[in-house]
Amino acid sequence: MPLKLTDAMVEAVNGALMNHTPVVVAYVDGGGRPHLSLRGSVQVFGPDQLAIWVRNPEGGLVSATPNNGHLALFYRDPAKRTMYQFHGRARVDADYWRLYFVVMVDGEPIGEQTLTGSDFARFGTVTTFSWLAPGRRGRGIGREMRAAV
Repeated sequence: MPLKLTDAMVEAVNGALMNHTPVVVAYVDGGGRPHLSLRGSVQVFGPDQLAIWVRNPEGGLVSATPNNGHLALFYRDPAKRTMYQFHGRARVDADYWRLYFVVMVDGEPIGEQTLTGSDFARFGTVTTFSWLAPGRRGRGIGREMRAAV
């Protein structure tokens, strides 16, 4: 059954890092060994897609994907008594990517600044997106965030 992300799922997954509820990613490596990995970089990429920023291009998840692209992702927020489990197939694509920056003030996550590259090899351009917690808006922080990228 195709993935249909609800608004609640989008909010939960996109806010997982700031909410201190990272998503668990499960995959199987080339030797058939299962792996679990906490990922704060899982984000909604489209109405039926999730994306993960992977730091190491030779790492286990990236290396395993061409041979066995099956993944499982698990999100849990005990405070809200919410759990989501996703299953699907992964692909590695350097032309479509997102880079997320968590905005911190005095050690507290208050927002996000995102860069997205779409068909980056051909166009070499990015788009940006920023979000701030409602109580932190109107203080010039968003302007600083956008200027930083």
